[in-house]
Amino acid sequence: MKRLAACLAASALLLAQPAWSATDGFPKTAAGEAARTYVQALNRGDLATYTAFMQAGDPAYGISQTDFDRFRRQVGLFDLIRIDRATGARLTALLKQRTSDSFATLEIEIDPARPGQVRRVSLERRDRPDDVAAPERVSDRALAGVIAAKLEATPDFSGAVLVVRDGRPVFAAARGLADRASRTANTLQTRFRIGSINKMLTAVAVLQLVEAGKIDLDAPLGAYLRDYPDRELAKATVRQLLTHTAGAGELFTPGFEENRDRLRELSDLVAFYGARGPEFEPGSTFAYSDYGFILLGRIVEIVSGGSYDDYVAGRILAPAGMLRTGALSETVAVPGRTTDYVMVRDRYEPTVDALPYRGTSAGGGYSTVGDLAAFASALSSGRLLSPQSTRLMTTGQVDTDDGQRYGLGVFDYSRPGWREIGHNGVGPGLNAELRILGDGEVVIVVLTNVAPPGRAGQLSSFITARLRLD
Repeated sequence: MKRLAACLAASALLLAQPAWSATDGFPKTAAGEAARTYVQALNRGDLATYTAFMQAGDPAYGISQTDFDRFRRQVGLFDLIRIDRATGARLTALLKQRTSDSFATLEIEIDPARPGQVRRVSLERRDRPDDVAAPERVSDRALAGVIAAKLEATPDFSGAVLVVRDGRPVFAAARGLADRASRTANTLQTRFRIGSINKMLTAVAVLQLVEAGKIDLDAPLGAYLRDYPDRELAKATVRQLLTHTAGAGELFTPGFEENRDRLRELSDLVAFYGARGPEFEPGSTFAYSDYGFILLGRIVEIVSGGSYDDYVAGRILAPAGMLRTGALSETVAVPGRTTDYVMVRDRYEPTVDALPYRGTSAGGGYSTVGDLAAFASALSSGRLLSPQSTRLMTTGQVDTDDGQRYGLGVFDYSRPGWREIGHNGVGPGLNAELRILGDGEVVIVVLTNVAPPGRAGQLSSFITARLRLD
């Protein structure tokens, strides 16, 4: 589970005593009042109450309106589902996020010796409890109406959604603006940045070259990048790079930000980071690594004898029919490509200055909902890889740090009786999600250009939870 709010262990937070209604659901105890104060401050966007609450334990605590708004969008707004534990000094409550099917556990502990003061507050994401009913699964026709209603109830959604079953659209819609300066609307043809979904393309490229006998999954990086500066990382295998177990490290470091405009090609990035050693012994653990996929892209270039972009265009995009997908520089005016935005106070600010120079083998390219559905179809139908390679790529190989499974460049979300794979993408102002369910029978694509963190993932999960599985 991921921590959503800081644990305030051993801190004393002096609480006001708010008036209580008979319907708010929290008990009339010190812990209950603390829980009510905290949740209502988040839900109402009440910065003054939230700041006073935090400053009672730490007078130096401060937060700007911008950071508070960002925090609220990240953790969400909550409704109380039930109280799991309640004494005068302690309270544990189950909350549900309003914009998704996500749940959280809120824990409040009061100092018994000083009533009205709090020792600990935590808010942690959790799975839906077994005793809470799952959403009803409905027909495709009904599902289309449910998704449309969900979008209407999410006025800040800006993006496009496509759900396909057996090659036929179940739901397709676009909302919001691709460019706010020109008032250009998002459409199903809009090119959205897709972040790390590009890693799936890279995995396909590598496995195609494995099938051609030009790459060995268990050969070391140094077998292909023979002059790689760090000899320890050079021992990491191609398979370890694909599963994020090589220890290759982060890409978006402070040094990257300072040199963004000159780090234009994969070779530039390898030269910039090549002397850096692995973060841990290759193969010993999972740690998500964009730089590892930069190295994979460079291997594709060396083995194929051309650029990564040319290889992907000729061997993946063209066979899949992905005509509006690419990775051109942010300095190029790409027709139909979005401007991405973040909310700063009450204004949408473009994020172009925070984006990488161009898309890479690790992420940052652009595509449409239709193109990504076409990719899913091509992958599932065997037009890109053999059935054996497809199964290898899409089957979980390692445990991630948040309880998921990761295959070769793709997450494996499968559960008993149902197969589900995909990848997400997150970046400044963008959020993207591609999910392939069953053996490709159902594809869900959600792309956004105004991105409260996780919005695309929340919507795709919302759809998946209501989708017929037969």
